Amino acid sequence: MVRTPTPRVGGRSHLRPGRQLEDPDRHGHQTGSRRPPYHAIGEAAANAARMAGIPSSEIARIVCSRPDAHQIKGPRHPTDLIGVAHSPYYFAAAGAADREFTWAHASPAKIMDPAIRRLLDLVEVGEPPTENVGRYKQGATVTVTTRDGRSFTNTVYAPRGSAVNGIEWSDVEGKFETLCPLAGVSSSNVEKCTQVLRHFRDVKHMRELVELIA
Repeated sequence: MVRTPTPRVGGRSHLRPGRQLEDPDRHGHQTGSRRPPYHAIGEAAANAARMAGIPSSEIARIVCSRPDAHQIKGPRHPTDLIGVAHSPYYFAAAGAADREFTWAHASPAKIMDPAIRRLLDLVEVGEPPTENVGRYKQGATVTVTTRDGRSFTNTVYAPRGSAVNGIEWSDVEGKFETLCPLAGVSSSNVEKCTQVLRHFRDVKHMRELVELIA
């Protein structure tokens, strides 16, 4: 398992009172303690949808919450990868629609998936949680409500890939294999890249990797 440094965090939320459900620090490291909570939103939405056990067409409401967050900031209807990366709405809708959130959701086909597009308008911010507030490092709570009025809630305090949980090589390779082709990298070079990364300590010069993705 690849381990990232343990984040230096206190027992309080990263969002100050009145802040939005957004990236608290655009310059924070992706796997550090200041990573935005979007992945936790997607993961919690997927978990809640699995608990509901219904098709996405039966979802009537998706409520996201985290300590001290009273608004959702970001594009509600993103149409490209950049928009998706800054849209809590998309993470919640995609997770709930497919009962999982993976790097496949960065693809153009998923971004424009009708099931996900419908759910984007059903995402809203809920009342901030008041219990276990100190555990919400990069976490979030999501409640999925069905058309017949039932509600299912799930909380993810720290998502997969976060510093406190570490990350598996399969996660690194999955991200690489999904995103690199979108940048025009051939499938054969993507496979070579993952092998270079696996044995990066033995690489004599960075160009061995750069030339594969250039």
